[in-house]
Amino acid sequence: MNIFEYLGQNSNEVANYILIFFSLIFFLLNFLLIQIHCRQTSLFQGFFIIVCLQIFFEALINVIVLIISIFSLCNMMNKDCLLAFQMLFYFFYTTNILLNIRIIFFLMTSNKEKQELIDYDSDDNYSSSTKGKKSRQSSISFSDYSFNSIYIIPILLSLIFTGLYLLFTYLFYNDDQDEEEEGIYILGLLNNLNQYNFLFYIFHFIYFIISIIYLFLSINKENVSNHFHIKSFSIYCFVSSFISLLFPVLLILKLYLENAKFIFPYLLVLIFLLYFSVTSFFRYGCYYIQYILGSYGNGFFLKLKYALKILFCCKKIAQPNFIDYNSNFVYHSLSYISDFNQLELVSDTGETSSK
Repeated sequence: MNIFEYLGQNSNEVANYILIFFSLIFFLLNFLLIQIHCRQTSLFQGFFIIVCLQIFFEALINVIVLIISIFSLCNMMNKDCLLAFQMLFYFFYTTNILLNIRIIFFLMTSNKEKQELIDYDSDDNYSSSTKGKKSRQSSISFSDYSFNSIYIIPILLSLIFTGLYLLFTYLFYNDDQDEEEEGIYILGLLNNLNQYNFLFYIFHFIYFIISIIYLFLSINKENVSNHFHIKSFSIYCFVSSFISLLFPVLLILKLYLENAKFIFPYLLVLIFLLYFSVTSFFRYGCYYIQYILGSYGNGFFLKLKYALKILFCCKKIAQPNFIDYNSNFVYHSLSYISDFNQLELVSDTGETSSK
């Protein structure tokens, strides 16, 4: 048997091994980010709370993929266990999509100049001071938008759709499902496919449309606006929304390519690797993470060494170099260094045009 015959006949097994390897690596990357946020007080304030929540959900998605792959290899997967993990995966992934949609709306509609009039406490020890706490709490509470609404509404909406998803799956679950295919049923509803299944993927399409709009608004560096147009985040949202569309596309392919079942595990692995890679690339590309990891040198191996010390040796995390605390850390939590340069360019253009 040559390598191609083996890959074709053992596609589920090979796919599970690949998913185990990469999901473990990306989970460690997410866990490192969670440690950085939780152990550095200034990275668990304002808009950073939303970012940390997203990273937490991304880590849980990695864990679910890892567990399902291990259970599948060990033949420990049954109908109820598989269904439980499918619902968890759907909930966390849908919540993350809804969070990105909500963040985009916030960035497109929030008045940047109005928020920058807020007087922020720049004392590094503000979190330990009662006065600092009161000042901080009052500064992040504004009339048009609240950070609570950014994550509470997506979570509640995702819970509702997950409940409907669970009900629909119980009603239409196929008891005659081929056991050999269970290894690729991470997404759920890959069997009994019909037009009603796509209602549960409607947020994937909304996310894609919204991300295109935000991308066009943010891609022009000379665009002067009172709203938050962050180029790096807009590119990330567009790419991740495109990857999200690949999930329902995979369902369509499975419906019309029944004679090519061996290829679906590899397609699923490819989608997950794209999702994990793009998400990690964006998170680690953000300026505040790059600054922290580069505290003892900007070389790749120096950053890797410091990251491993944080991950396994509880190394003290360097304080971010935030000069000001404007906009509730919105720019600090979502931007690359190039976005700060873009912000300066826009400010200079605005001053020039006003003169």
